Amino acid sequence: MFPSTPRMQAQRFDGRAVPRAGLRRAYPEIPPFRRRGLSLAKYWVVITLKSIAFSFMIACLIYNIISARDLFKDLLKLFLVLIDTILIRLAILLIGVCCWLVQLIIAYYNTRQGIQFDAYNHSGCD
Repeated sequence: MFPSTPRMQAQRFDGRAVPRAGLRRAYPEIPPFRRRGLSLAKYWVVITLKSIAFSFMIACLIYNIISARDLFKDLLKLFLVLIDTILIRLAILLIGVCCWLVQLIIAYYNTRQGIQFDAYNHSGCD
């Protein structure tokens, strides 16, 4: 029996299931955050929180190693650089949200025109 949709488990002629390939090889069009069950916003929140935590950990490590009073200004500069990288990450997130909104508007316009997008064979029209 052949599968009717690409997501069904393929079977051999004797009825045993064919070993499934990894999700990455089976469905390369699905982005990594979808394979993990996250939405795009949650994915960016997780990445941003991880980068903040990692930056704070590095800053605390540097602060513990360099506990001299005269190097406090350098540590303050380090925190300002970390805040700057967070602002850059937020700007990238804003650009991503704008691109997502543009895609949403295009998809809405296409569905109003009767154009459907098939994700499996990448045909533009149905």
